[in-house]
Amino acid sequence: MMNKKFYLGLILFCVVTIQAQDYIQKRITEKNGKPNLIVLDQISPQLKNFNDNQLLNEVLKPGQNSEFKSIKIESFKDGFEDHNFQLYYHNIPVEYGIYKIHYKNNQLISMSGNFYKTENPIINAKISSQSAFQLAVKEINAQEYLWENSASATFENYHLPEGKLVFYPVMENDEFKNLELAYKFDIYATKPLSRDLVYVSAVDGEILSRDAIIKHSNHQSFSVSSPESDKDKNLKKVMAKVSGTAETKFSGTKSIETTFDGTHYTLNDQTRGGGIKTLNLQKTTDYSLAVDFLDNDNIWSASEYDNANFDNSALDAHWGAAKTYDYFKTTFNRDSYDNNGSALVNLVHYSTNYSNAFWTGTQMVYGDGNATYNPFTSLDITAHELAHGVCSSSANLKYERESGAINESLSDIWAMLVEKEYAPEKQNYLIAEELGKTTPYYLRSMANPNLKNHPSYYQGTYWYSSTGSCFPYSGNDYCGVHINSGVLNHWFYILSEGKTVSNVTVNGIGTAKAASIVYRMETSYLSPTSDYPITREYAIQSAIDLYGKGSPEAVSVQNAFYLVGLGDIYNPNDNTLPLTPQNLNAYQTGHSTTTLYWDLLPDYDDFQAWVIYHNDDVVAITQSLSSSIVLTNLSPDTTYNFTVRTRDKNNNLSAKSNLVTVKTLTDPYCDIEAVNSNYVRMFRLELSDILNDSYGTSGYEDFTYVVGNVQKSTSYPLYMMRTVSNSSFKTGYSVFVDWNNDGDFNDQNETALTIAPSQTTTVSGVLSVPSDAITGKVRMRCIINYDSINNSPCGNFDFGQVEDYTLNITSGTLSADDIDSKKDFIYPNPTKDYLYYSKDYKKLEVICIDGRVLMTNSNTSKINLSNLSAGIYLIKVYNSDDSITTFKIIKE
Repeated sequence: MMNKKFYLGLILFCVVTIQAQDYIQKRITEKNGKPNLIVLDQISPQLKNFNDNQLLNEVLKPGQNSEFKSIKIESFKDGFEDHNFQLYYHNIPVEYGIYKIHYKNNQLISMSGNFYKTENPIINAKISSQSAFQLAVKEINAQEYLWENSASATFENYHLPEGKLVFYPVMENDEFKNLELAYKFDIYATKPLSRDLVYVSAVDGEILSRDAIIKHSNHQSFSVSSPESDKDKNLKKVMAKVSGTAETKFSGTKSIETTFDGTHYTLNDQTRGGGIKTLNLQKTTDYSLAVDFLDNDNIWSASEYDNANFDNSALDAHWGAAKTYDYFKTTFNRDSYDNNGSALVNLVHYSTNYSNAFWTGTQMVYGDGNATYNPFTSLDITAHELAHGVCSSSANLKYERESGAINESLSDIWAMLVEKEYAPEKQNYLIAEELGKTTPYYLRSMANPNLKNHPSYYQGTYWYSSTGSCFPYSGNDYCGVHINSGVLNHWFYILSEGKTVSNVTVNGIGTAKAASIVYRMETSYLSPTSDYPITREYAIQSAIDLYGKGSPEAVSVQNAFYLVGLGDIYNPNDNTLPLTPQNLNAYQTGHSTTTLYWDLLPDYDDFQAWVIYHNDDVVAITQSLSSSIVLTNLSPDTTYNFTVRTRDKNNNLSAKSNLVTVKTLTDPYCDIEAVNSNYVRMFRLELSDILNDSYGTSGYEDFTYVVGNVQKSTSYPLYMMRTVSNSSFKTGYSVFVDWNNDGDFNDQNETALTIAPSQTTTVSGVLSVPSDAITGKVRMRCIINYDSINNSPCGNFDFGQVEDYTLNITSGTLSADDIDSKKDFIYPNPTKDYLYYSKDYKKLEVICIDGRVLMTNSNTSKINLSNLSAGIYLIKVYNSDDSITTFKIIKE
């Protein structure tokens, strides 16, 4: 069976909390439950009562101090209209936080975009913009910058960059971690050439990210746009507009539009948008030295321009830019790359022996090639570079990893389509087939990407690993953007031409319809961080928008993705509901947490996720096969009604499980929380029989359901392990225990332990239980603090984390059973094959040291570990009294 990849997000039905829930057909979400795509099945009278902001607030629930601000409304052919919104927090924009509401003929059809949780990031800059700028420049580490050449900077309408404050979404292991206040700089270097958006943390000066603006046709690249001057946007139309004849280098004799200045004809087309101008850089890299190409009779002949300088290549660039403009204008009514009539500028003869072309953010630049390559001005290369401008002013795909590969593929797709429209005699599914001087002449093949060692299958042969461990920079092609573009390239080829693999046939729909689907996907749905799986969802939705659900076009889109390893084949009849979760229970309920667990399924062949509800609201989604989940951040003294549903790989939801009603406890203890826990957190705590690994990222973590058994008048070693973003950070520790259980930590000896700040990863101290401590359960509060000891158990502080636990205090006089009970619970340890647990329990989990649940047992004393590799494992036991006991065991 063909290996298939499924979108790790989730498609949910009818779960929106406004009156519109009965009209939601589909909801594609990220792991954090925030939707990338919401599709409405029909229009309701209630929806018409909501304005755009109300709809966004009700569906996305942005939270306090967050708001969506309208940035533009775009109209397209066939009655489509997009309302674009930018997410702000404390009036500072959240980078990539764009959400769109889609209408057709004034009817709401869908919503899509990126939404990020704004959970108390630091809102005041700790370093100045000037200091951040110096760090950004140091990161680029160039010899020369464009702002140092005022003439070239003026030509590009570029200025010394000023830092703009944004909240940047920091990722960890390819998942959203947190928002961080950052300065955003547009750094344009000229030696060596680069142009990047550089994001510098406004908290500690760390370089959070670089996003390349300059994009190349061959292994290198970049994206985004910068403002254009009025001069460039409308090239002055004061001279005579005339048609000339050009004998181009790659495409034969063509008609071109030029301008007569009274003495000479120049490559200045005033008939399209804001104009098209082609200039001669004279083999320099200084834009201010660009001059006009001049001709006496407007017949740009080979005898004049087919010379050692390859001046006829400028004619290709001029004609190619005009044809690319014509294609987008005629096909989609798009006026220039930004749909705002901006001027198109070609800069030919860049540098010497320069084998590339690139989009600068405002114009196209072309090298003359070298001994291996011809000049980079063929029709498909010109269209490819100009298409980067289309992307930067629409989807604005980040130029790295999968989003960068999609960016590159879109440019290839438009290059192929422009070439097919105006030069159908060429090999349209080969990119830059006229470029090479030796075989193979082309750069990429859309029909068979493998020919150039590019993948035709998602994460298949020749796939360049682009996960979070890959640091994007020009040397690795920004984590394979030109390489991994092969997947979407091949999908477009299959969609247009059709293909059969084994027993799966995709019927080609032709390039015209395929182009319409891609254009809608790029201009309406794709967002800066879109990866391949969500691109699949957006493409399918674009086909549905244009041609209808279940249409041949929509079916071919989905099946073509199946043939490149993304998603499942179209199956209109697969509506079988998955099995309903049975015997939902809750235990270990505290003031802000509870644990839900339910029976395992008989099999997991079609399983994709568990969806947890409070009433009709989705509160959590988990793809873990373990049939339990700890819910956190609940409100104290509040009643919750929980149910669980199973979701299968075909997006079907089971019926709801039985309902469990939980009331959280009233919490008498004072509030405390670290405002920011991104840099300093607790990783592990060991005390008595507590062995707790903490993966939470909140400033306060409630582990009061984790119980440590201690005895009066006894001292215990306490170990705390930290995780920090910088190993040079010093961290201090404090532990408070409410020994008399009066609801505070203010009494004598209740500051139980402090440890001075150090850079040590694991610290230890001694916790002594007083003889006059009460018998029973009491609260323990552990605090890790950046660079100091936190001497207060209450209130907020800047950097660190707080964890609360429960200690169960027993009498100092123990029976023989008490003395031996701990070691008798679990044995033998170490073990080779089997482990025995001597107490009754509800559930037992065998956990790998990285946190993965490997096995789950239900109240059987004998646990078979024979299939596990040798190593250290954690045993987590959910006891009958609702406590949790954790053991470390060694498997030999």
